[in-house]
Amino acid sequence: MDGNRRLPLNGRMRAMALHTPLRLHTQTSEIARLSGLAILMTLAACEAVPLSGDPVVQDSAGVRIVKYPAVPAGLPVWRVSETPSTVIGTVHGEGPYVFGHVASVVERGDGSIVVADVQALDVRVFDRQGRHIWSAGGRGGGPGEFRGVARVFRLAADSVLVIDDRQGRGTVLDPSGGFARQFKLVPPSPDWGNPTIVGVFPKGQLVGRLRNAESEAVQPGRYRGSLRVALFSAEGTLIRSLVELPGNERFVSVPQSGWMEQGEAIWGRRTQVVVGGGAIAATSQDLFQIDRFDSTGDRDMIIRVDAPPLIADNGLRSRLAGGGLRVGLHLPDTLPAVGRIHLDSERRLWVEEYVPPRGGRAALWWIFAENGQAVAMAAGPADFSIHQIGADYVLGVALDSLKVPYVEVRQILRR
Repeated sequence: MDGNRRLPLNGRMRAMALHTPLRLHTQTSEIARLSGLAILMTLAACEAVPLSGDPVVQDSAGVRIVKYPAVPAGLPVWRVSETPSTVIGTVHGEGPYVFGHVASVVERGDGSIVVADVQALDVRVFDRQGRHIWSAGGRGGGPGEFRGVARVFRLAADSVLVIDDRQGRGTVLDPSGGFARQFKLVPPSPDWGNPTIVGVFPKGQLVGRLRNAESEAVQPGRYRGSLRVALFSAEGTLIRSLVELPGNERFVSVPQSGWMEQGEAIWGRRTQVVVGGGAIAATSQDLFQIDRFDSTGDRDMIIRVDAPPLIADNGLRSRLAGGGLRVGLHLPDTLPAVGRIHLDSERRLWVEEYVPPRGGRAALWWIFAENGQAVAMAAGPADFSIHQIGADYVLGVALDSLKVPYVEVRQILRR
């Protein structure tokens, strides 16, 4: 069918499009959601479904506020291809093609792919055909060595920044993998933890998030402290704080043994902060809301969707218990409103629906243009984690049935 032509719907089909279940609410939620996806894709294949309510756009003190009365539906459906165009990795043998645990993947300007393996504590670069070019790093505390490999980022001239979260430092490798320099990542005060770098601005400034330990509770239960997003120089020096946000949801529990337990809360809200195109996007996962900030830390847009809460029903609780986890660790009544977010190379915002662990299926994504307009939905294969999104492809990590990781490039197929 002509991708630019929209056909009228009869009343029943329109109702199905506007009220298709896309969220977890009952113990039959998985069937409802999969059925909803099938209906959505069938209708969208004909480009026949209107949006579920146009957004209301307001301007408040220079901040563009885009409000949707319901979860956007009836959008064109993009798909992440089932067959990758590039595959890097193998299940057998030794050498650079065998990965232990891939922590981070990024593409450089020449199309080569940088892979950080947290198990091997090294960085490897491959060309777009999957051929190994060079490796660098290894376990240790010396120059160019790592005790942790959390993220890799592309810098100017295709040099590579490696974030060592265990040693609280960044290491810059030149385009050929040689050691160039390293620097410490120092918190602005003792109350704040070491910066976690989440992105790099075009001029080389680093964007980091810092956890405020002083804001965290010590009483049993679920709680959220605060985190700060800050701007750092290319040498790791704090330039200024940009914005303060809620921290990740954590729990404190005192079981019968009397020993205090604490950690990341199950089904907890985890504040997402991403960087792309000189902008920062963030969500606390409390609501279907994403705030965008410019390079100075000023909020310039809010996308808000009036979506019903995701109910943590008995079916989900039973599945969690069946997986061997203790269900009594202060489980919430509702789930996070959204999952991960990404900013792609075209400054589009990708917002993932929240799928609980062991959900057994791929999540849907809502895609918003730079002005906040919903432009598409996307669906992809399960067991594929997106690390970077280009104009017409995604770069990420796939797991096979044995949970062996492969780095893959997959095309975005648009209808």
